[in-house]
Amino acid sequence: MSNYDDNYVAGCYGTVAEQLDEAHYDDRSDADDDMEKGRIKFPKDKLYGRDRELAVLSQLYDDMATNSNDGKEGAAAGGGPRVSFLGSNNGSRVVFLSGYSGIGKSALVKEFIHQIQRVHNSTANNKSSSPILHFSGKYIQQSGGAAPFSAISQVFGNMVSSLTKGQQGGNNKADEKINEGGAHNYTRSLCNKIWKQIQSSDVIGPGTDGNEVLIDIFPSLRPLLDGSCVSSNRLQRMESMSNIEGREEKGEPSMNAVKESTSELLNMISSSLQRPLVLFLDDLQWADG
Repeated sequence: MSNYDDNYVAGCYGTVAEQLDEAHYDDRSDADDDMEKGRIKFPKDKLYGRDRELAVLSQLYDDMATNSNDGKEGAAAGGGPRVSFLGSNNGSRVVFLSGYSGIGKSALVKEFIHQIQRVHNSTANNKSSSPILHFSGKYIQQSGGAAPFSAISQVFGNMVSSLTKGQQGGNNKADEKINEGGAHNYTRSLCNKIWKQIQSSDVIGPGTDGNEVLIDIFPSLRPLLDGSCVSSNRLQRMESMSNIEGREEKGEPSMNAVKESTSELLNMISSSLQRPLVLFLDDLQWADG
């Protein structure tokens, strides 16, 4: 008969159960003032009980990647954030995550990004396949009212910064290291593709009202809209700034003009990618200030 002590595996609260994850019970007896003593601790980079929500997000992403139009709208709710989504004829998806504050909506998106990154990098030829581009922005509650389009401005700022510096999308340093060798060449090629489409666009091409609207509302987009992301031609950049006074005299652009111009740019960026573009706007409830 084997010795009991040889087969005993301490679980939480001293139970006889093998622990299959990194959670542990802090049973330290020293440090009487330690508030963490005697508590079950879970790793901060783990997400528990969100398999259903992650499955819905992953399926939506896969449908977009394969140009599937199944499921134009729907919803899924378990014990976590409610996932609602709307589809369009061009294959894009708008997904809403709703739930009480602190339920883990942002953490769910972060884990979803990590999952699709892991799957992509385990199946793709990193030297030839495009990276997954993802960018985020966050609305902030302010007593004086939030800046208009503040989260969208963050998204565009992160996007232009990543494209011009040859990094992958996102704000996670670990993600930026993925495909580091080929990321710079890919983003340079992507900038060229986007710039060529912008040049031929009647909506946001150089000298159009849409181009001026985007630069006025989202100044960080200038390198994409004036071609300086693919050229260091200083004269080109100066020419693109020469009509600033004229734009100011026109007054504030209409919301329809902002929507049309922004939609045109996003369509051009998305159509230049081999994988779906993921944009995350956090704390959308504060979007109206």
